[in-house]
Amino acid sequence: MRRLINAEIWRDGGSLSAVVEADGGRLEAFWLQVAWSKDLKDRWHENLYVSDGSDPLQKTRQVEIRSEQEDELMRMLIVTDVTNSDAEQRRVFAELVQVLRARHRPKADWVQAPQSADLMVLKRFNGDELYPIARAEWNLYEDSEYGLCNLWISIDADFAVSQQEDTVILNGQPKWEVNWIADRMAISELIPGFRREIPNGYVERREVTRHTNFYYTSHEDTDDNIIEIVAVDGDRLKIRLQGTTIDVNHYDDSKPRTKIAVETWFTHHPEGRKTIA
Repeated sequence: MRRLINAEIWRDGGSLSAVVEADGGRLEAFWLQVAWSKDLKDRWHENLYVSDGSDPLQKTRQVEIRSEQEDELMRMLIVTDVTNSDAEQRRVFAELVQVLRARHRPKADWVQAPQSADLMVLKRFNGDELYPIARAEWNLYEDSEYGLCNLWISIDADFAVSQQEDTVILNGQPKWEVNWIADRMAISELIPGFRREIPNGYVERREVTRHTNFYYTSHEDTDDNIIEIVAVDGDRLKIRLQGTTIDVNHYDDSKPRTKIAVETWFTHHPEGRKTIA
């Protein structure tokens, strides 16, 4: 399997590069040329260039935008392993692949992540997988039926920008919901330092059983859940969320459990409610 060696964003306005090691140790360098823009947040990209070796600045071969060749290279990059890469390299590589993937979406999907989105990381037994976060929302409300307070946290992720070969055919867009249920909870408690644990996603509490739901190709509980608030900006919460679930491609529980990790800003959705029974 291919392995990510390096990924960088350049000071020319935001060109992106990646160096990948193929089977046999052969290196390939990729350069995604930025178009001129006034603001990094509004930049867009032009052609992809490919070179042999470790220097992306060589730009040996130009790839036509939205061509079959670009599509093939994008699919190859998606199965590049990033398990041993640091967070910044993952972020840059994810953005490069995301640009290419957006050019080859067959239709408007029900969920599509913005460019430079934060990532949902699935740490599987055979390596890490990265999924850009399309939507992250929270709400705190009182469940009048049971007289309980519920902190509802929901995440929708886009197609993978890096995944292992065995899940490519599944074409998954993960969705994760976590509910912290308590007798009382005030919104004033939702400040940096807030931390709650849900060891088991399925637990009896006044007829409420399922507190978590992770959907990839089927609905599964998540255990070992930890909710941490790391920052607050108005009604936005930056939440670090982690948990474990059954492997997304081995539902017979024959493989070690997958660890899920998210850290991103959640927007307040006042109508958000628990969707699982």
